Amino acid sequence: MLPCKAKAGFASLLNSYSLADADAYSMSISLKQENDSLKFSQKIDLIFDPSRTLSSSDFSLSKIFKETLKGSCPLSQSSKLMISLPHTTTPYSFHEQPNHVQYHKKKENPDLSLTATYNINKRINIYLFYAFVDSFLLETKLSFDTGVNWGKESEPFSRKSLSLFNIHRYLTGYGQESGGINIDFYNNHPIENASVTYIESLPWHLRVYLHTLQIRVMKGHGKAEIETMVYQPAIDRKRPSLLQITLQLPANTKTTFSFEFDKAFIRYSEHSPDSQRGYDIP
Repeated sequence: MLPCKAKAGFASLLNSYSLADADAYSMSISLKQENDSLKFSQKIDLIFDPSRTLSSSDFSLSKIFKETLKGSCPLSQSSKLMISLPHTTTPYSFHEQPNHVQYHKKKENPDLSLTATYNINKRINIYLFYAFVDSFLLETKLSFDTGVNWGKESEPFSRKSLSLFNIHRYLTGYGQESGGINIDFYNNHPIENASVTYIESLPWHLRVYLHTLQIRVMKGHGKAEIETMVYQPAIDRKRPSLLQITLQLPANTKTTFSFEFDKAFIRYSEHSPDSQRGYDIP
């Protein structure tokens, strides 16, 4: 739906293989009326873990997407690539020098983080020449690739230091009648609290018991508080249950959010092909 489709611009990085290999991704389309015109927006969020896919903390566009950026779309007014890095003592270098580097510093935190910006419009003057010769479409493109290399002589850049927030979700209990779900929230920021919104959707045959809901600070000091909570119960064979909760997590803590459920008795025709294996809980 983009004017240049996948021929140029950031859409040229996307392919089915890179999307399927992402740890998580989401796509959204919005249409908004502004005065007498319509504003159309497309958004794609991708999460990649270089230490898993590349076995290294070094990353680049070509390594992650298996593609290089084919310039900017000639119809775009602005096309910028931004790389944000947290504070680290590990030496690093960019493959290509950015057009602009902005440092971020908070009064209560002396550590500096930075955002490197690449102006793709100015870096690459891309010209697409289309010519039909013997029923073939000929194209001439320029490409751009950048990334970050970490110093080999220094300690590896740990996964924990890459993120100020982590989450771990796992099942508890045993048997085919009941069980539970635990979610561990890690707020690794040394001084700032974190406001987190967690959404859980479960199949209708899992009966959630809200009175078993518990929130405990397992590591660190402070108290986790519930800001808002919305629960929509399931309807048998029609819709799943939905739980949305917003938590205020203390700084530098591990908080566990847990609840229990029972498994409903279902018809034999609703079982998965291998009924002895049990159910996979999403």
